[in-house]
Amino acid sequence: QNNVIPNLDANLPTLLYGCGLLAQQQGKPLLAEHYYEIALSNNSAHPLAPQIKASLASLIVAQAEAANAPILPPPTPSGTVSSGSTVVIIQNDSPDALRITFSGPQALIEDLPACAECVDFTSEPPACPEKGPIGTYTLAPGDYDVVVESKDGENVRPFSGSWQLEDGIEFYSCFFIITGVQ
Repeated sequence: QNNVIPNLDANLPTLLYGCGLLAQQQGKPLLAEHYYEIALSNNSAHPLAPQIKASLASLIVAQAEAANAPILPPPTPSGTVSSGSTVVIIQNDSPDALRITFSGPQALIEDLPACAECVDFTSEPPACPEKGPIGTYTLAPGDYDVVVESKDGENVRPFSGSWQLEDGIEFYSCFFIITGVQ
């Protein structure tokens, strides 16, 4: 507001990234996450954006693991894609919007909208209801730490897992919420 940072568009993401790294070193993960998210907002073309996104993705994974997040099973192979990439298709059959984080050879953090027609289940459904929005994510092949968390439900625990995403393979996963599970 006071124009104390010259060339704000170029320098503010760098400054915020540094603040995030410092907050993380000081054991303040929520503050670090806040700085990383602000640094990335409206600055996706900044030269540091890939590093900031990788730091944010690693932080999200570390927070889920520290909270003893339940294990997120790997997705099911569902087809093939061109060599040099892997594709993960995720269907959100929950009434909550989801944030999906991939930390690995390529950091990716994406939101997947809620399913307006979907409900929480009291036990595991026999199959994916296949009613909700679908997100398609093309990634570099490799080993990823993945976190899926609700953006809406305060009482919904994130899930975390390690996924091996092979070259040229398409994967599919369906997410829904089961209530009452401890």
